[in-house]
Amino acid sequence: LNLRPAVTSIGPLLDTIRNDLQLTNSEVSLLTAIPVICMGLFAPLAVHWLNKFGQRKGISILIFIIGGMTLLRTWFYDYISLLITAFIIGIAIAIIGPIISSLIKEKFPTRMASAIGIYSLGMGAGATLSAGLTGVIYVIVGEQWEIALSIWSALALLAYVVWILSIKDT
Repeated sequence: LNLRPAVTSIGPLLDTIRNDLQLTNSEVSLLTAIPVICMGLFAPLAVHWLNKFGQRKGISILIFIIGGMTLLRTWFYDYISLLITAFIIGIAIAIIGPIISSLIKEKFPTRMASAIGIYSLGMGAGATLSAGLTGVIYVIVGEQWEIALSIWSALALLAYVVWILSIKDT
């Protein structure tokens, strides 16, 4: 659930962010384009990351990075900070995707298709939830777009706790 909200939550607030930070359309579009570009460019780093940290520690660090960068948007919400967090989040997502796929292949060799389907469903659900609810959250939190963006760090925190508990005894 937490691999897309940091990216997809920006979409519903593009006009608000653009107006608040006095950005051009090109500038604000980079906030959603940079993570996607990073996902394509930096996915090959997954092998190096996996070799350096291993699956358990590597995934733990990446979940923490995604959540931490998303949470930082609460306090650092100028344009440059948003670009930096989008860039780092994009790299983390690029690296964690192939590592999770390798984990699925290792842990569920006879049910790989089902496990990858559940993984994909989770990513789609996270993207859908954040795209659909960020505008609602924006209104609920008093039209503070930085809070509406950073609230999605809660999914990363939840993922981190579930991940740590699931690897505890393995």
